[in-house]
Amino acid sequence: MQEKTSGIVLHNIKYSDSTSIVTIYTRRFGRAVYMVYGRGKKKSLCRPAFLQPLTLVELDVAHFPRREVQQIKDIRIATQLNNIPVNPVKNALALFLSEILFRTLIRADSDEQLFEFIEQATLSLNGCENSLANFHLVFLLKLTRYLGFEPNYDNRNFAYFDLLEGVFLLDKPLHDYFLDTKDS
Repeated sequence: MQEKTSGIVLHNIKYSDSTSIVTIYTRRFGRAVYMVYGRGKKKSLCRPAFLQPLTLVELDVAHFPRREVQQIKDIRIATQLNNIPVNPVKNALALFLSEILFRTLIRADSDEQLFEFIEQATLSLNGCENSLANFHLVFLLKLTRYLGFEPNYDNRNFAYFDLLEGVFLLDKPLHDYFLDTKDS
């Protein structure tokens, strides 16, 4: 059935000279794999710039729930990202983050909050003028909330961080997997 949705490009692989298989995290369907025909051709509906990592797109798709590979009928840029493609540091961060998302969102269903988080992070990366040294670390730390294993910050003034339980502790744990006061 014909559907409209927005999405974020996670991965793109060339299938043949004019065909690509693109993994997109969509607002409506979660992670979905699409076959894109005519890539790079003059009359193609899909330009190569549309398939860059973390590109925000609007899609018209033929989506059938039982199919593994769906088909894109139309694709448009939702928000033009002017800085990520031309800035080598931002481009490298976008490649890294899209690869992490591609590897972690394997069986992801639709999650509106996760989609909004990724979309806002992409827009922040595009608009950021300050140092980007820790952008990926902050992104990954915030992503843990949506993946279900966010550290517990309730007692962050305690001396030790238990890496197995993900909590701050007042006393040293009995195992060796913890961070001391300075590191935590």
